Amino acid sequence: MTRTTYLVATILTLLTARAFCQIAEPLPPDPTRIIPRRVDHADEAPEPDGAGEGDGLSDAGEAGDADGAPEVTIDPATADLVNQYIEELLYGEPETRLAAAGDLRDLGPKAVWAIYVLEDALLDDSLDLSTAAAEALAAIGPKAVDSFITAMDSQHDVVRQLAVEATRRLGLRHDLPGEQVMPIYLAAMRDENNRVRSFGAVGAGDLGRAGYIEQEAIDALIELLADEDLHNAALAAWSLSLIGPPAADAVDALISMMQTESGRNQGVAAVALAKIAPTDNANVEPALIGLLAHEGSHQRWSAAWALGELGLGEQSIPSLIEALADEDDTVRAGAANALSKIRTGVTDESPGQAASAQAVDELTQMLYDDDTHVRWAAIWALGEAGDAAVGTVGELLAILDNTRSPQQLRAAAANALGKIGPVDARIRSALTAATTDDDPTVRKVAAERLEDSRWQLAPPQ
Repeated sequence: MTRTTYLVATILTLLTARAFCQIAEPLPPDPTRIIPRRVDHADEAPEPDGAGEGDGLSDAGEAGDADGAPEVTIDPATADLVNQYIEELLYGEPETRLAAAGDLRDLGPKAVWAIYVLEDALLDDSLDLSTAAAEALAAIGPKAVDSFITAMDSQHDVVRQLAVEATRRLGLRHDLPGEQVMPIYLAAMRDENNRVRSFGAVGAGDLGRAGYIEQEAIDALIELLADEDLHNAALAAWSLSLIGPPAADAVDALISMMQTESGRNQGVAAVALAKIAPTDNANVEPALIGLLAHEGSHQRWSAAWALGELGLGEQSIPSLIEALADEDDTVRAGAANALSKIRTGVTDESPGQAASAQAVDELTQMLYDDDTHVRWAAIWALGEAGDAAVGTVGELLAILDNTRSPQQLRAAAANALGKIGPVDARIRSALTAATTDDDPTVRKVAAERLEDSRWQLAPPQ
């Protein structure tokens, strides 16, 4: 072929491509097409595929979004830019194609006509171009979600990873409905690639936290609890914790994870159990008690926290009291908090009593702990013990009166004294004085406690 013949053939090819680009018929449903439609400035702007009422570009050239994205006006100058970038992305050299994808990203929703070309680029062999295309599609908005669902069929790990990551970004940014993005998370959670599975688990957790729950997603997360990648297993447990009680089917798997896993995943499983709140499962409390004896402080703290959140008590109280003397300050504080939340003797007629009432002596010793958080937890737990902690009034008054004590401790002491109640004449006097304290938090807490019905009904002392 002579040079002249080659140039003529090239020009004819470009002219043919431009002609195809200007066809105003609806796009075919196959997203693997090579040539997209060209943006038209006519009064009757052509609609993109699948467009219906309130979708696509309006007759005035405005991009509407049935998924709640704001309408965007595409002026003629911008339309010309979109056309230019589409052609560069189709026919340019690698650097030109990469720059065109970046330019389309900068146009955001106004580049909606380029979705199909960007979708092809998302499946490109070039990692840089695939990344740029994913960013551009994410910037376009909710209309790009279908492109990422298609990309999940790619044989390239990185393309699937980019697809699920960008879908999550779109979902969070535009508050997309769960039924629109869940299919990609489901596919991702069962993907062969570790990182793709991790993004899928996180995405399912996002939807669970927002209240969108599918049993198929719960089942997929339960499967991930046994994932060979411990990080993915932890993400699955965390996502199940965000779903909460509807994920009750995961309880047995979480107990197994807590008993057999190594590392911090046991703690994550304990937290997930607490969020799911399976108080009717007889295996939960023994498993958490067992974790209280773990060699890892994170695991012990997680077990104490979970026991407190669940309000499980009769079996765990002795172990929690023992944990008040743990070598780790977070575990000591966690055990005190748990004892303040667990209640015993609860009936229809009585709210029962906090378990901390059974550990007054141990909690009193903790008032002298070196760690401020531990001291705070002990003070709070003594307050929850009510009049069972009347023997600690002297220590609590000393904390309240000591203006050099940290503010949170003085406020906690005022709260505890108020909850112990009008069983000691010194308490009313101290709380009354605290209502004029220099510290506003101490004043507020003291006033609130004196407003409690127990104090309002108690006779003057």
